[in-house]
Amino acid sequence: MIKIVKDIINNLKNQPLSNKNLLLSNQNKDKIIDYIEEVSKSTNDFKEITNYSLAVDKIKDLKDLLDYWKHKFQRVVKFIHDKIHGIFCDKDDKYKEMADNLFINGIMDEKKYTSVINKKEKNHDGFER
Repeated sequence: MIKIVKDIINNLKNQPLSNKNLLLSNQNKDKIIDYIEEVSKSTNDFKEITNYSLAVDKIKDLKDLLDYWKHKFQRVVKFIHDKIHGIFCDKDDKYKEMADNLFINGIMDEKKYTSVINKKEKNHDGFER
């Protein structure tokens, strides 16, 4: 289509009695309009693909950031578990009190709370390692 438009433009003739104006047939005008519409559509498609690509990159960056904070949070939780186990392993009342506070404040869910209390009562061992 590019070649057709170039040929049309290169073969335009001067309007009689005027060197500044050129003649264009209706048929050639329609071909040029069709070409312009195709270029416009292609440009819009390219912009959409570029926007999609940028969005995917941002999602990857957000996922990496979430993974980073998830890992940090897991390390903090492990640190707290280790400290609780180390400090309260011989003091059942303090250990249960700490587990109760974590549960009451919504830091530990009921399933984990029950698991921790049952393990502590059965074998005096804290969180799983």
